[in-house]
Amino acid sequence: MNPGTYRHVITIYTVTQASDGQGGYTETVTSLGNFWANVNPTSVSRDFEMNQIVNTKGYTIKLPYTNKFFTEKDYCEYLGKRLQFNSIINNNNEGFETIIEAFEKA
Repeated sequence: MNPGTYRHVITIYTVTQASDGQGGYTETVTSLGNFWANVNPTSVSRDFEMNQIVNTKGYTIKLPYTNKFFTEKDYCEYLGKRLQFNSIINNNNEGFETIIEAFEKA
């Protein structure tokens, strides 16, 4: 693999829930660390929500092999944007890289 392919630095966060003892829960955001990645926009679509146009931008994120395990509840920050993970390919570390499909709602 060409190391120059991974030219963007992203920070990946995971959200965990813990019981608050009163029937509800609290969410805690934890950083999994900074990773070198290749981030490319994939599509732009327009959706209507409450009679307003909401842009949804898709991104493909490629990471080299890592021993971290990502889920669809995780998200990353890239150039000030919050990208929510939608699907994760090769997360079982059978390949050389992890491919993540993510989206940003503006």
